[in-house]
Amino acid sequence: MSDPSLWRPWNIDVSSGLAWPETTVPGGPLAFVLHAAELLNHYRPIWRHLDPSSFEVVIAGEAEQENRHIADVAEAEGLRVSWIGDVLSEGRVFDAVVSNHVGAAGVVPTGHALPVLGLRHVRLMYALGKDAWNFAPWNEQYDLILCWGPYHAGRFEGFSRPRVIQVGYPRLDRIVSMPSSRRDAVVALGGDPDRPTLLWLPTWSAASSIDAFAETIASLRDHVNVLLKVHPFTALREPDRMAHLASLGLASTEDAFVDNVDLIHAADMVAADYGGSAFATIYADRELVFLNTPGVGGDPADAVVGADSLEHRLREWILNIDPGEGGLILEHLADEAARRQQADVRETLRRQLFAPFRGCAGEVAATVLRNLSTVLR
Repeated sequence: MSDPSLWRPWNIDVSSGLAWPETTVPGGPLAFVLHAAELLNHYRPIWRHLDPSSFEVVIAGEAEQENRHIADVAEAEGLRVSWIGDVLSEGRVFDAVVSNHVGAAGVVPTGHALPVLGLRHVRLMYALGKDAWNFAPWNEQYDLILCWGPYHAGRFEGFSRPRVIQVGYPRLDRIVSMPSSRRDAVVALGGDPDRPTLLWLPTWSAASSIDAFAETIASLRDHVNVLLKVHPFTALREPDRMAHLASLGLASTEDAFVDNVDLIHAADMVAADYGGSAFATIYADRELVFLNTPGVGGDPADAVVGADSLEHRLREWILNIDPGEGGLILEHLADEAARRQQADVRETLRRQLFAPFRGCAGEVAATVLRNLSTVLR
């Protein structure tokens, strides 16, 4: 693999000499494209069930630190690793490419680079929520979509090209057999195991709850342990938000690459706004509170969350609060009847959202990938 310090950004700079060659060569049977280190947590549960010689990891990230981390993890597991710029300049075309969205490999003069990397394309769903984004028309560029369960599958019924297979939620496979107790996990994260633990997992960009809720969350620290992990793009691209959190004494996890599964395992309750964090919480059966970011959900032109995204509908059944209402979180944690009622809601939702492959979804997805020639015949 080439020296990371020489890697080009993922918006491929064609003017520097990188161009798609006139001739192409076979790239290998299967590639996973990663533009963010967070995707390791989604793909590694699948990689464990694949022959390491049967696939390649193609790094397409924007930040050198994240690229280096992806390379270190993949190489430590004996996997082949390449940089997207090298793959493109060599004209390598894989039999199949797995990605989480069509922009994952950056762009070349003709548009997104991803379509030219493979003969067939597989999307592994990495989130529920943000429906306007997750079910956008670009999904038609995929041959196969590996989704979590019935809700995803139903939303893809209107698409003509991709086949859809429900494989469950590979990232959460570990949650059924965590090696430590929740108390030990809280202690390891610096918390008091005799206090409830609140985990805040805000998204980034316009839907983020950081601006409106930082003071509300900070005010709870006298009563609960507060854990925070910001979205990777907040850490990379939103310095004002990071400064706001720091001014309140709120620090994101010391390990920027920690898997949310380990944090959710330690939590009694998760505070989420929009995107996948709420659904991981439902899967793991932890208490959940939605934070209502002002202005989100009312704009029909919103191309990320959307006016009818699933998170909006779930607020009809799941505890949700506006800025300044942190006391409702404490009241809920102390109300056994309310917690039982919410547990029943989460059980119902799990059946509607996730295929019944709890603890073995990675193996199911790997089985599909090993048999792509049959699946896509």
